[in-house]
This record gives sequence, C-alpha cells and structure tokens, in this order.
Amino acid sequence: DRKLQKVAVSGGAPVPIVEIGNNPRGATWAPDGTIILAASQTSGLGRVTAEGGALTELTRPDAARGERSHRWPHALPDGSAVLFTADHEGSTFDEASIEALSLATGERKVVFRGGSHPRTLPGERLVFTQGGRLFAVRFDARRLETSGRPVAVLEGVRYEAQNGGTLMTLAADGTLLYVPGLPASQERH
Repeated sequence: DRKLQKVAVSGGAPVPIVEIGNNPRGATWAPDGTIILAASQTSGLGRVTAEGGALTELTRPDAARGERSHRWPHALPDGSAVLFTADHEGSTFDEASIEALSLATGERKVVFRGGSHPRTLPGERLVFTQGGRLFAVRFDARRLETSGRPVAVLEGVRYEAQNGGTLMTLAADGTLLYVPGLPASQERH
C-alpha cells in the first residue's frame, strides 16, 4: 500500500511508519532509531523515525551531475554515515558510484566507483556487487575511504542489473545470507 511498515519479530500486526513512492529501493535501520530509505526508484534518500512521522529529505539526485537516483542505503554500525549507490544517466549499476553521506554534516563523498549495493563487514571491509559477484575492499569507516584493489569473494549472487539490487544481506557478525543465481538481464520487456 505504498507504506513503509514494521512488525515485531515476535509477530503481530504491521505498523505503518510513513507513506512512500512507487518501487522503493532499499532501507536501513540506523543505530539512533531512524530508518533511512530510498522511497522510490528515482528519489534520493530520506529519513524517518522508526515510530513514524514525516520523511525528511537527506539527498536529492543532482541532474547537473547526471544522477538518476540514490538507492540501497546501508547505515554504518556507529551511525555516523550511510553508504548508498548513486546511479548516473548513460551508465549501468556496475559503473555506479558508492557514496557515503555524513549524517552529522550532510557532506557526500565518493567511496568507490564501479559497483552497487554497498554493505560493511567487521574488520574494515566494504562489500559491494558488480555483475552478480560480491567484491570486498579495505574500508576506513572513520575516514570514509577505500584502499587497495577489490577482491571477488563470491560468484553467482542474484543481482538485478536493471536496478542494482542484490539479493543478499550481511549481519553485524559478518554472516552472509544470499540468493544464488545468475544476474538478471538488463533488457527491459
């Protein structure tokens, strides 16, 4: 019903949090009790408290820079920043930018070019998707910078080439859950 909703792990009825657009593109629950989300396929990122209320704009795609959307947010464990995919006109999600947004200052910084769906691992690693493969690269969460060359760590993860989404998640302890499969075609039907 175009609503972000929550439900207790123990069960119960879903509780609406906020109205969202068509085709949302990811959400992350930050340590401060807010949820950062991409409310639609062409939106920037917004933030709402987990108790509900109005969606506050955090980012807006910059048409002058050729940006189409910001999606697949991931809050850093300390709550200082959120990583996300910045999609650009004329490029694929394998060529997208992974950016960090400081939640204190609103400053954006490109962390890595050439992937989508960023997540972090304990031990200072950034994990992202490119062409149905998961890659890991060194990541300094304090400075919001990567270093070294990415290393392929897993092939055959279900990846939606049209939207950069990857059917995987990482738990705080580094446990990976994913759906195996080949990347979906970029062809539109």
